[in-house]
Amino acid sequence: MALQEAFKMKPLLINQEINDELDALKRKLGVNTEVMLPGLPRTFSRKNIRFELPLDRKSLKDMTPLDYLRSNTSITGSCLVIYSRVFEKYNTNSETRTIHENKLIPALGEVMGRQFSNQEAIDLHQMIGWSDGQILTYREWCGLCGAAERLIGHRFVPQPLSKVQDPCNEVENADFALLDRWLQDLSPNSLLYKLLTLIKNT
Repeated sequence: MALQEAFKMKPLLINQEINDELDALKRKLGVNTEVMLPGLPRTFSRKNIRFELPLDRKSLKDMTPLDYLRSNTSITGSCLVIYSRVFEKYNTNSETRTIHENKLIPALGEVMGRQFSNQEAIDLHQMIGWSDGQILTYREWCGLCGAAERLIGHRFVPQPLSKVQDPCNEVENADFALLDRWLQDLSPNSLLYKLLTLIKNT
């Protein structure tokens, strides 16, 4: 079982730092720096997102999927830049730094490289189960983006890589090898049980 890191994600970058890193990323990809985020070509790798299990398995009993994603998701730098830039655009409260539920799907569309179809939006909502009117923090937003990439990213690229071609991080593999034990205290019908099983199998 991997030890939990004190902080799963870097602190939120200030606007100019985000812009500079995003422009550098666009140049690396050969994309015009004036192109908006939905025009960026996206590739999704399992190594960019690492999901872990908490040290205390009983803590899962009181977690929602967003609780889990907030505390147990690690994001690599290039993805974090994109997530942060989109968060800044859709941030609904400059003081509390949050994003409203009614902006999630349009914002996630920018992260994923194109807007969601109605069915894709329904499918992701059923996997995560956010509430109507829910307000998400930055960490919850990043966890949600990571889950979207892992769980439905294959629908957004022409040739998704198999798990053999693109394996998960070794730490994640070690954690999720113990998943059955960690799920003993959860109902198979709970959203978190289903989410963790999907993460392991996707």
